[in-house]
Amino acid sequence: MIKTIEWIWQFESHPVADGDVAGQVFETMVGGHPATVHLPTVVVWQTIDSERDELYLAPSTVNEITDQLIPPDWGYVRQRAGNQPVAIAFHGVVLKVEADCHDSREFNQLAQELVDASTEWQQTVEAWIEVSTGQVLTRIGHQPTIRIGCVTHIWERSGANGGIQRLAIPTSADFPATTTTPAVTRDSLHRCFELAGKRVRPALAWMLIRDARSLNAAGQHRRAIIDAGSAAEIAVKQLIRSQLSSTPDELVDKLANATLGQSLDTLKLAGWLPPAGLNLRSDLVTPRNQVVHLKSSSTDAPSDQAATSAIRAATALVESAFPHPQGLVS
Repeated sequence: MIKTIEWIWQFESHPVADGDVAGQVFETMVGGHPATVHLPTVVVWQTIDSERDELYLAPSTVNEITDQLIPPDWGYVRQRAGNQPVAIAFHGVVLKVEADCHDSREFNQLAQELVDASTEWQQTVEAWIEVSTGQVLTRIGHQPTIRIGCVTHIWERSGANGGIQRLAIPTSADFPATTTTPAVTRDSLHRCFELAGKRVRPALAWMLIRDARSLNAAGQHRRAIIDAGSAAEIAVKQLIRSQLSSTPDELVDKLANATLGQSLDTLKLAGWLPPAGLNLRSDLVTPRNQVVHLKSSSTDAPSDQAATSAIRAATALVESAFPHPQGLVS
């Protein structure tokens, strides 16, 4: 008997997408089974006492399942033009699978397999969004927060046995610090769902770039430069092997196992040209060596600008060595 298995899945983060993604249905695979993912739609809430209507995200299909989540759990409209969303940050989605099961035991077993596979699916989708857009969705290390108001409640006591009265000081609300990054387009998001369905994950070098961006956003610039340098080393080794494909393997391995600076020199001698506008040695090699070999004191922490430049240079190398799959726009 053909039945539909439907479940809600909430992302750990809030991926930012173009406004035309709202309400769209994309094909993917979860646990090896063809599935559809339903993005929340934008609902206009006509207010009486406000100068303009409110926009919020809600499930594209309302039923007993989707009613379990209140509107904030689906995400929010990040940018608008009138009553049209320009960018949304989605959080909850609905996944559906059509299944032909012979009995309830088989049906329940399949449902459990799908739920178990959803975490890997979600993490892979987020990884492709991160590496292609630069969004920081994976939190690594301490993340700064934006604090509004007072950090605690304050009371006034009248004498040792007197009454207490709460002072009129507003309490605080903490929000994760966010960075402005490009929204993922509808076509790129569709490609992310396809790749996740096929269990294709980004190359290790791209995952290190992702981690470097997250660390840099958290203010951990030293660790960000180290991860960027590691990503660059993987990319340079790959580029050397590509440039010297007709060279004996023993010689290629020897050249590829040199230091990062020496490997870049080898690449140039082999005819590889670095991307225009980048000085790989000053932007990447020198700061990476300084933090790895402790050539700067612990109090002389790298700046945000130094880490950002190192990540940009490493990203250019990784893009050359490991281009994104076709259809994924960076």
